[in-house]
Amino acid sequence: MNTLYGGDDPVFICICNAVTDGDIERAAARGACALRDLRRELGVASGCGRCAGAARACLQRARAAERSATAQTPPGGGRTGELYSAVRSRAGGVS
Repeated sequence: MNTLYGGDDPVFICICNAVTDGDIERAAARGACALRDLRRELGVASGCGRCAGAARACLQRARAAERSATAQTPPGGGRTGELYSAVRSRAGGVS
């Protein structure tokens, strides 16, 4: 499923280089944070340039989704309670 637009089919963002929203989402996951990163990695906006605005918006959505997913995962992958209990028991139960 296409996570950015909710459909099953990829959405072409850059027609000149056949770059889809999924390509941009994966680039964001690898650390792309600006249009220049997408241009270097995927060739976005290096042809006619008309896709620059859509590519930038797609990248912003992908990065926001990534931040949201990261914020929902507590440190330790959800095991903070277990880790706290282990540390507390090693300290002799002292709070």
